[in-house]
Amino acid sequence: MEYKENHDYSCNKDITKIKQFNIRIFNQLLNEIGCTDFTCEQSFILQALWRKNELTCIEIANETGLAPNTVTVLLNNLSKNGMIERKANPKDRRQVIVRITEKGLNAKKDFDKVLSRIINIGFKDFTETEYEQFQKSLEKLCLSYENYFNSSLKEKIC
Repeated sequence: MEYKENHDYSCNKDITKIKQFNIRIFNQLLNEIGCTDFTCEQSFILQALWRKNELTCIEIANETGLAPNTVTVLLNNLSKNGMIERKANPKDRRQVIVRITEKGLNAKKDFDKVLSRIINIGFKDFTETEYEQFQKSLEKLCLSYENYFNSSLKEKIC
């Protein structure tokens, strides 16, 4: 698809609105169940750690799509709440390895409760087929942006 002048391209605005609503609703639902250990934004990091148990800060940034400075801020708060711990990488002392704690592992129950409500709110009017098509379209869009971003970074480095 190519850009067409005077065409209504509102999907970027809509994606931003969806993201903002999702974060606000997610945090509201966490509050409703009394979970104060993490936020929606921090859950992106927790999800990566639930899958892999321990990662470097750069790996977390790559897994989540978050900027490294944002990862640092979120990790500081997760550490204060006892959800993660940091340690020096024995192979490279300049690197920090982030490991999920038992408390962080247990937080998955609260995450799953909230996620199920978020899915039921956001996708209540979708059929299974519509959801799968939507998911595939988002993955395709995400991959296009990732490829551009990664190639753009390589051009700046070289």
